[in-house]
Amino acid sequence: MEPGLEDQERIFINKLVYRLESIERGDIVVFRYPRDTHKSFIKRVIGLPGDRIRISYGHVYLNGQLVLEPYVPAEYLDGRSFPETVVPKAVILSWRPPFHVQ
Repeated sequence: MEPGLEDQERIFINKLVYRLESIERGDIVVFRYPRDTHKSFIKRVIGLPGDRIRISYGHVYLNGQLVLEPYVPAEYLDGRSFPETVVPKAVILSWRPPFHVQ
């Protein structure tokens, strides 16, 4: 995995690669924020379709196993919990034509 990104850091985005390769855990992806398409989100992929994800007191569990996240700075650690959810199949709508994540 690549180290974290810093605020105001510039990055290059390769939109073509996901037409040739599938998205994998650990990839950093960029997509339009659904509530304001003038903004973009940059996120690290932790789960793929069919994976079970649970957050317990800020610790992420993938398919029942704790995910070590050494790239998360201590000041960003979060103590919230969320029930287990299964990652659904998703349709990527960020560029034309849409394609399915499998």
